Amino acid sequence: MASRDEHLTNQTRVLAEEFFAEGSVHKRWEIGQLLRSSRYCEFFEAAERGGKKENALCKKIPFKELDSFQKKNVTSEIQVIKKITRADKLHRCQHIIEVYVNGDDLLMILERLTGEDLFDRLSKAEGGLSEDEVRSHAKIMLEALILLQQLGCAHRNIKPEVFKFSRPDELGELRMSDFSFGYQSDNPNKLIKQLCGTPPYLPPEICRNQFYKPVLADMWSFGASLYVLFSGTFPFGSGDKLDPLFNRIQNAQPSFSGSKWKSISEPAKDLICKLLKKEPEERLSAAEAVDSPFIRYATLRQRFRYAQIKVIAMNRLMQFLVEDAEPTGLADTNEVPSLPKEVLSPKALPAKTETTITEGAAKSRFSKAAGALFTEGSVHERWDVDEKVLGKGAFGEVVTGRAKDNPEVQVAIKNMRLRGVPEEQLALFEGECASLRLLCDMDKSHRLLHAYEVSEHNNTLSIVLELCRGGPLFDRIVKKGTYSEMDAARDLRKMLEDIKFLHSIGIAHRDIKPENFMFTKEGVSQLKLIDFGFAIYSDDPEHMVNDFLGTIQYLPPEIVRRQWYQPKKADIWSLGVVVYVMFSGRFPFGNAMGKNVEMLFQRIVRKEPDFRGGAWVHVSESCKDLVRWMLNKNPRLRPTAEEALKHPWLRSTELSTQSLKASVDELQAFQIRSKFRVALFRMVALRNIGGAIYDVSQQRSSEESSKSTEPKSEGSATEKPADQDVNKPASEETV
Repeated sequence: MASRDEHLTNQTRVLAEEFFAEGSVHKRWEIGQLLRSSRYCEFFEAAERGGKKENALCKKIPFKELDSFQKKNVTSEIQVIKKITRADKLHRCQHIIEVYVNGDDLLMILERLTGEDLFDRLSKAEGGLSEDEVRSHAKIMLEALILLQQLGCAHRNIKPEVFKFSRPDELGELRMSDFSFGYQSDNPNKLIKQLCGTPPYLPPEICRNQFYKPVLADMWSFGASLYVLFSGTFPFGSGDKLDPLFNRIQNAQPSFSGSKWKSISEPAKDLICKLLKKEPEERLSAAEAVDSPFIRYATLRQRFRYAQIKVIAMNRLMQFLVEDAEPTGLADTNEVPSLPKEVLSPKALPAKTETTITEGAAKSRFSKAAGALFTEGSVHERWDVDEKVLGKGAFGEVVTGRAKDNPEVQVAIKNMRLRGVPEEQLALFEGECASLRLLCDMDKSHRLLHAYEVSEHNNTLSIVLELCRGGPLFDRIVKKGTYSEMDAARDLRKMLEDIKFLHSIGIAHRDIKPENFMFTKEGVSQLKLIDFGFAIYSDDPEHMVNDFLGTIQYLPPEIVRRQWYQPKKADIWSLGVVVYVMFSGRFPFGNAMGKNVEMLFQRIVRKEPDFRGGAWVHVSESCKDLVRWMLNKNPRLRPTAEEALKHPWLRSTELSTQSLKASVDELQAFQIRSKFRVALFRMVALRNIGGAIYDVSQQRSSEESSKSTEPKSEGSATEKPADQDVNKPASEETV
């Protein structure tokens, strides 16, 4: 017969699953001093022997001393936190590391959050937290609640104290902790009856001792927490006697009088009111709350501080906007790729931080990223470099060249300086090299842009690429003059197949737009996806990021909202915009420059694409259905590239061959407007930075003068070099 110790061990092994650890906790962990204790558990410092995890927390629970109700709570806590640890890719919650059994004690090794909690942060803030700070914290709190609700879990003790920062310094991230009252059920409508939580944050249904839905109780508690973060007071007061408090919770309304509330926006108050609804079913869910005007649109107004962005962008424009070396038009601006993090913060902009990278460190870093593509020595040893400059930008230039051993092989050579370049940009260079290396290994049929080599010499990074001379897709359509649905389906199939291939090997492009689909040569040739300057690799199919970059008209709602997002799903949205423009000659949500960018972003988030009138009259409903699918605002409902390729419109063999004259005419007008916008943007830049645009020939003839007069940037940002693409037309604004 199994002993009591063996019975507890077996129970815990089944309960904790992969988090259960055999043997003694002391074999792997050094248990330190007692941090705090309660009636039912003690918390100790813990450090992994060998130093891999120096900051951990050991929660010791005297399991044999607990009654059946308390044991059930412990079981539920482990069920909840293990589900969270598996699914929490954004790391919005405290994670579990291991579970041990030591005699009659159950020991949980948890991630240790060493920073202060939100209530402490509020207490230390002179004059309280600002609305921007509360908004930022609230969004993270809601993201944690969304995760719980997606997993069928509830916290049941939501309050500012359970949200702690991972570190005590400014790098600390806010995370939900303490799942002692955690609840899990596969039935989202299941009602329970259990009095637990902290009295000032309890909802009316618990105060009445009624059956309730734990998820909806969490939303009330979040609303009460939000009230506290704004005002420093409880919405219904507090006190030693519970009956008067519970009576106020059930019958009173939260007050927004007083000097503190005068400075708080109406959207903030409205959100609190919609959370503190006495009727549980009328409360917002976490997903609805994160989509509220306070979190969503007010955030946009604060984040995109256009006056500062304008100063930064215009001061950098002299680096990006240059005259084309050929008389055919404007070179690609290749645009500011990412709104500086400082612009997204209410704090003042710091000075630009530059990175000093040594020759040896650069070679080691980029040879590792480029792998077999990396070649020792100077690029001039293997390639004859022409004087012809295709483009010049902030960190270098793109020139044409030929292979010394085979002059018929024409290439584009990107030479990018590394000295004094921001770390964010070095990371982009590194990501591009890694993506090109993977493409070189996997793309044996050369369906995408081909890279010949990567080298580093004298603190200059050189990437030798295939030269595409056939021009972009839209120019080819306009030049041809006729374009049918059958032609469009053929081109879209090729674009989707390229993206499907990229995604299948773990790469997301992150800057899908018409200019990045180029033909290899004039006449009949292959359409290729180019420009991997923003590309990112991950072997996790559900990898998520929160980088704010891309071309603004092609950004999906999740990026505009500054949410964590799957870059592969963002690629599909951007391609949907490309297809919409291809048929209509217009952006689905309008265009914008300067202060109108905020309105564009609001339309991207709110508005549905319009398929009425104009060139759309002549386009089939099946085609429109595919574009709507690709432009689904919910990324989870948006197709993958593989799913989109299975759409009936793309699989049909009976598509119309009749020319869509209206679409071609509109597309031609679109191309003209695009070039005019860039020219206008250049003119505005000249007015703002006092003639900072210069052409290539002037720069070559007076290089020293240019260096001495080059203005300094106002703030740090990740910059995409103007030499990123080859032979591309003038582009829209990129962030």
